[in-house]
Amino acid sequence: GIKLVHRWDADYYSTHPDQMYDVLNYVRQNYQSEEYGFIAWSHSDGWIPSSGSTLGARSFGIDVGPDGHMNSNKDKDGNLGSQMNIADISKAMERANIKFKFILFDTCLMQCIETLYELRHVAEYIIGAPVQIPYDGGYYTHLIQNGFFEADVATIAKTYFQDVTTMTSVYSDFGISISVVKTSALDSLAAITSSVLAPIDWTVSRPDMTSVTHYYKYASMYYYRPHYYDFKDAMRHMVSEADFLRFEQILKEAIVYYNATPQIWVGPGYYDYVNIEVDRCCGISMFVPQDVYDKNASICNIGNHNENFKSTAWAK
Repeated sequence: GIKLVHRWDADYYSTHPDQMYDVLNYVRQNYQSEEYGFIAWSHSDGWIPSSGSTLGARSFGIDVGPDGHMNSNKDKDGNLGSQMNIADISKAMERANIKFKFILFDTCLMQCIETLYELRHVAEYIIGAPVQIPYDGGYYTHLIQNGFFEADVATIAKTYFQDVTTMTSVYSDFGISISVVKTSALDSLAAITSSVLAPIDWTVSRPDMTSVTHYYKYASMYYYRPHYYDFKDAMRHMVSEADFLRFEQILKEAIVYYNATPQIWVGPGYYDYVNIEVDRCCGISMFVPQDVYDKNASICNIGNHNENFKSTAWAK
């Protein structure tokens, strides 16, 4: 049966870093285990910073609680729920002194290299999608039966992918791209990426990324969130063949599992799909500076993506 473990006597935002720490600390003290997993579901935008406004940018989390309204994601007072920047998630986890076996982001756009790198010290593996996930999220009956408690964390992603591609009555033809990343390989991946990108002067010339696989529609309806280019396809496009092969070798060491459907819905239109060539892609997204982000900074509710990116650990 179901057992009530703890009840708070006041409204509590699970997506506030201090309160996330409280929960993690409570679990560590009261439920000691050899391994822990962390499963996050809410709304999210990957690495881009939270705006703190009701318009668009979310970073991670909108917790509206039992009084919230699903259609507007606002609480009973009309305010947007609490949101966290990725660095704050990392700090809360480090403060709680838990090194997770895995983090599963059952939420949109989180499998980007910027988020992965920020969280490299708090989990051994990170599982997620560089795309918008289907509305229903993961099918937890199957993930519990064949996923969360398996020795091989890749089983989680494999089960998730199988469900999305076979349970058409639930997921229709939404599509999915999902990967599992080993965080111990991320420092080496950062080093090789920095090395092969060094010749590019972003202040003089920004590459034309038109032909590169992207996981999101850059549009006013989507509050001008960035394109989220596929990491592997973008690097192939920007560097020499020899440098790309050096990069690809390290990338392979970081990716434990990856799979994608041939098409993925990106919206905002009903028929707006992106074609995915699995061999060209990797299931991780990457930010690439673009002139259009400068041009539209005044109408993007979090300003200039090119400038915001500079504050990420990955950029540094």
